[in-house]
Amino acid sequence: MYIYINGKITLAKNANINVMDLGLLRGFGIFDFLQNINGIPLFIDDYLDRFENSARLMDLEFPEKNRSILIQNILKLIKKNNFRHSGLRLILTGGYSEDAFSPTLPNFIIVEQEIKQNSDYQGFINGEKLILHEYTREIPKIKTTNYIVPILLQKKWKNEGAIDVLYHENGFVTESSRSNFFIINENDEILTPDENVLHGITRKKIIEIIKQKSLKLSIRNITLEETLNAKEAFITSSTKGILPIVQLDKYKINDGKVGQLTKELMQDFIEMQNNYIVLQTKIKK
Repeated sequence: MYIYINGKITLAKNANINVMDLGLLRGFGIFDFLQNINGIPLFIDDYLDRFENSARLMDLEFPEKNRSILIQNILKLIKKNNFRHSGLRLILTGGYSEDAFSPTLPNFIIVEQEIKQNSDYQGFINGEKLILHEYTREIPKIKTTNYIVPILLQKKWKNEGAIDVLYHENGFVTESSRSNFFIINENDEILTPDENVLHGITRKKIIEIIKQKSLKLSIRNITLEETLNAKEAFITSSTKGILPIVQLDKYKINDGKVGQLTKELMQDFIEMQNNYIVLQTKIKK
């Protein structure tokens, strides 16, 4: 497997960074993650926009100044690994630090990992469960490498038959550990939180679809009470697209059944992805 590190593509086994990097010493760094399907990195400009914004908010210098060259190098990495379907993880660390505290010139790494599609995954058909957890991420607008809390909670949610957590605080829900959260109420109004959440790219695309279809949309704080009384619910992420949620702790949503509007949005998003792939394939040719 090949990776990209500081401007060069090299075998992963030959890649290394100094142990004095703040990413290791202090967990100081950012990352982003997008899919590659048949040589097309999905919505790549949206992800690079967010990645660069995270770097600015963390006061990290992004070393790749020329985006077109960066995208060319990403395409070279994809071609080199030759995965039909993969995930691209972009990482920017705090850099080598003599005092083990002060950020310096970051290390920029791209790791590509093969994704094996499981067409039999029933979560998209039957829905999934989340467990509730009172917590707000530090600096929610930034996709940092700090995932201590959800990693510690992973055993708990698996033991309870869930796939993740849903964060809430002061009576309001925010996000899942790796996904954005949406509900649909009895009036077929689609709601998603805007404060104390990471603005996901899939979330952005779903909002575009909702507006295109002239559906009712509210981007605002959502109470825990509203959530538990929701007609439908789903999470969105780069790898999951739209994944229906039919249970929160012991509370069932829509009697534990996937709602019709959620199903329609799932199909709309698949169509949006396919259209993007077709368009980018034509541009490559």
